[in-house]
Amino acid sequence: MKINMTLYMLRFAVCLVFSGCLSQAVAQYGEWKHSGSIYLVTTSAGANLPASALETNFPLLVRLNKNFFDFSQAKPRGEDIRFSANGKPLVYQIERWDAVGGNADIWVRIPKIMGNDQQAITIHWGNGKIPSESNGERVFKTTEGFAGVWHLGGNLEDATSNNLDGFNRPDKPTINTPGIIGDAQEFGVNKILAIRQPGAKPDRRVTCMPSGNADRTMSAWVNPNSFEGLNWASASIGGWGEPESGQKPGMGLSYMTVTGRGQPRFHLYGFDPRCASSLPRGEWRHIALTISENMVRFYINGILEKTINKSGDLVGKLGTLKTPASTPVDLGDHGNGRGPFNGALDEVRFESVSRSANWLKLCFENQKPLQSLVGPLVQDGEVFSVSESSLVMKEGASIALSAKAGGARKVYWILKEGDKEEILAVDRFSHTFESGRVTQDKTVSLQFRALFGSGMRTRTIPIKIQESIPDPEYTLEVPQYWNGRDELEITPSITNLVEMNSERANNLNYSWKVTGMATISEVEGGKLVLKRAQNSGELTVELQLDNGGTVVTRSARITVAEPKHDPWIERIPSVVEKPTDNQFYARGDSNQGTLYYRGKLLKAADSVFLKLYSGDQLIDTQQQKIGVGKDYALSTKLEAGLIAYRTEFGIKRGSSEIVLDKASNLVCGDVFVIQGQSNAEAWTDKRVVHPYRSPWLRSFGTPSTNKDRARDAIWGNALSFNGGKNHHHFQIGYWGLELGRLLIQKHKIPICIINGAQGGTRVDQHQRNEADPTDVSTIYGRLLWRLQQARLAHGVRAILWHQGENDQGESGKTGEFGWVNYEDYFIRLTAAWKQDYPNIKHYYTHQIWPGACGSRAIENDRLRERQRQLPEQFSNMSVMSTLGIRPGGGCHHPPEGYVVMASRLFPLVNQYNYGEKPEKSITAPMIESVYFTDNNQDEITLTFDQDVKWEDEVAWRFYLDGSLAEAIAIEGSGKVISVKLAASSTAKTMTYIKGGKWKQEEAIIRGSNTIAALTFCEVPIQPARSPEQ
Repeated sequence: MKINMTLYMLRFAVCLVFSGCLSQAVAQYGEWKHSGSIYLVTTSAGANLPASALETNFPLLVRLNKNFFDFSQAKPRGEDIRFSANGKPLVYQIERWDAVGGNADIWVRIPKIMGNDQQAITIHWGNGKIPSESNGERVFKTTEGFAGVWHLGGNLEDATSNNLDGFNRPDKPTINTPGIIGDAQEFGVNKILAIRQPGAKPDRRVTCMPSGNADRTMSAWVNPNSFEGLNWASASIGGWGEPESGQKPGMGLSYMTVTGRGQPRFHLYGFDPRCASSLPRGEWRHIALTISENMVRFYINGILEKTINKSGDLVGKLGTLKTPASTPVDLGDHGNGRGPFNGALDEVRFESVSRSANWLKLCFENQKPLQSLVGPLVQDGEVFSVSESSLVMKEGASIALSAKAGGARKVYWILKEGDKEEILAVDRFSHTFESGRVTQDKTVSLQFRALFGSGMRTRTIPIKIQESIPDPEYTLEVPQYWNGRDELEITPSITNLVEMNSERANNLNYSWKVTGMATISEVEGGKLVLKRAQNSGELTVELQLDNGGTVVTRSARITVAEPKHDPWIERIPSVVEKPTDNQFYARGDSNQGTLYYRGKLLKAADSVFLKLYSGDQLIDTQQQKIGVGKDYALSTKLEAGLIAYRTEFGIKRGSSEIVLDKASNLVCGDVFVIQGQSNAEAWTDKRVVHPYRSPWLRSFGTPSTNKDRARDAIWGNALSFNGGKNHHHFQIGYWGLELGRLLIQKHKIPICIINGAQGGTRVDQHQRNEADPTDVSTIYGRLLWRLQQARLAHGVRAILWHQGENDQGESGKTGEFGWVNYEDYFIRLTAAWKQDYPNIKHYYTHQIWPGACGSRAIENDRLRERQRQLPEQFSNMSVMSTLGIRPGGGCHHPPEGYVVMASRLFPLVNQYNYGEKPEKSITAPMIESVYFTDNNQDEITLTFDQDVKWEDEVAWRFYLDGSLAEAIAIEGSGKVISVKLAASSTAKTMTYIKGGKWKQEEAIIRGSNTIAALTFCEVPIQPARSPEQ
């Protein structure tokens, strides 16, 4: 009896407290017509915080939806909305109020949130007399740690009293885009936001951000479309800080950026700790980093992740930060467009406190689309039901369902299939279920779950989904043989189109893939057009076809036999064209180039003439009578050779001649292109200029990235380096100049080299902009514009490619390591080259050296393996080793090293572009096979494509399954090397030289021609061969 009395008194006391709160609320909100409760749920049925958790002054996101809130009962902009808890008003900020669409997003400051709890707050609305009290500064108080808060929805203002508002640049504005909470902002290279206080002076300096080693938190919702930075700067979510005057950046920055692989990073310029996990592209994620106790911690979607350094090792401490007290603040950028974020950002916060793991978990659980922290407005009544007890549906169908749950504090619609559960919707009392596509009949369960004060209740709807939509049935019909030149159209023969049409399932998705060799192809609707093959052999065409259901795959093989020789494709002259002084003309297969004078006369004349001189000797005269239209078109042939031509063009009236135009110092010869990154630029680190000068070695324009200089149309004699005030005009690099010297000396013919390389670039950055091929903001476009302007696009005989250093690690375009997509990107690039430079005869590529530019990871070795294998895709490609070039360099070769590089390319060009057969091997030795010598598997035999030589120390350059091989001896002769192991091995792969383990002075395998063998990585070890093999 005493126990019952105690319970009675306790309930009575609670009622008194509640009544007091209710009376206070009624007194304060008596003029409001409507009110209702919503619940904060931190139990396992909601945000699932531990009972020990306690967070104060938390900005809670309350989402209102027309499904449970009647917007017609409130003022048009929500001015009358109010919130209270325990009878006390709560401050709030309306981010979005869309009465027409039936959605609102409101931030409410909650004094206290406890773990494993259900906490009620009251919403009041329906008072047409009062103004709004929405105020972000009271929700996000600077005294409680908020230094900058940008919702990035309808406006770009900072919600705090620091007023660090966003201002769009008129010429490069950010763009509104759907976000996680209402709208977000899309950032990019030309979408930049400036952060400053209203009326602030241009340097944008503020003193409200954490400085030195002070605690801080940086968080945002991010949806990247790429992880690509700009000019070596990382894609930046935002931050603040700068180096001390005259100092290197060191630890003076405090930016949250994203690595090329999509890892959130605390960017300091140097140490740069990062999150071990990567972000996906095209998906929203909540990311945060906190600084406290000499440590940086990363959170993705509210979960603490490991912190690592750039080598992948765990980070134990942060070190001393030197963030200045006075600093600019950036959002979606690294300052002045240096490192723009590519994608959308929403709800970005910079804070002067280190938030707890529970706080950041609450942020994610509260803000995510299927949020778990806040429930809907509690509905009246006690009925708990759903509109259907069971369903039978055809695939591709949908049905609208409704539910009642009076008194429920949180509701979920959940799909169950076997042991898997998927939340389809939250806080809705109606839901449209879509059956989707199935491969066979199946049964699933749709559950409506509701949380009450007494616990969770569930209604289950069994749903049988019947397969009814046919998948495409088709065959691929291809010819058995193809010459690799005539266009070949491949279209699937679909046999059940009628059936698919009857089910309205004829929206087909085509995914074509061509493997086996490099090709030039296009996809036109449901048709694959093979335009050209760049090799001979077996080609495989694969199609993945679906109509929303099962992907049906078919493949077919074609035998390709390229012609031995391709005819020279002549350039079509322009309507208006004439030579300019110092112009270079490309010779065709006839050993001649063609010079044109074309246009329309402004004055009357009987005829026009063109005179061609070699020095002072007249060697050709062309004439044309002028008709009514006054159009003229004259041409003459230039023999290739060390000859300087000049022209005179003019008109005849009766017996008199009038010269209208002259051009001098014209030459005819061969055109080569150099492309790649800094070792193709080949400036040399000390900018040593090659001493060779010749009027027979020409170039055009400039490789400058400056948009005001990129279209400089000017001819001149080539130089290895021509920087500074000369704007890099006629610059072709050190080894480019040396190669030109050797070719002129050998073949007595003028050479034009156009160098379009750009340092620090990945292969994906060299791709063609199909919408605007001569876009000079792209590497490809700048080169193409120069060649077209010089009228040399049809004269290019070869591409000399040195690139890959920036593809050794993270590839910003895809978020994967560079080696993964290197071959695909390079094949696409060659297809574009062949389209724009149709007379290319050969590609000359380089395998970069191990550890080039400081790379030490296995990804460097895999990238070199992709480069080694590239010639397998082409019939006209050579790959040269840079491994054995002496003297070597750290990232770039010295001048002497570039001279060696040119001397190794020279005999290759002689063979493939000038038809000279070498007396000995001129290529780098290439591995052909790796296999166990016998069944004991304690010796491995390596076979190369030519004779090789080595020193005994080479035994320590081999790795089995990634670990150093325990080699005890190395022997062999000719093309064969045998590596004797200390014990039998079950290894599956062998690698020769690892980037992080090799130094340039160490022993290597060379050919009898002294050229270093190409390195190889993870080549499969074949079993022992039978005696007859």
